[in-house]
Amino acid sequence: MFFMSSFVKILAIAAMVLVVSRISGAGALFFVQGWSMSYLGVVAAGLRRSARGGRHGT
Repeated sequence: MFFMSSFVKILAIAAMVLVVSRISGAGALFFVQGWSMSYLGVVAAGLRRSARGGRHGT
């Protein structure tokens, strides 16, 4: 189930990049950069939380 949900997320992001690239070619680059910064922020927050030994809500 985890892999299916990840696959669906990747397909959704790819579809959004396709739509943005159709509207503006240069806009797709900024769109992808924004997504990557969001992803890196989530990863950094998770690493910071795990380094402090906090619970993950489970």
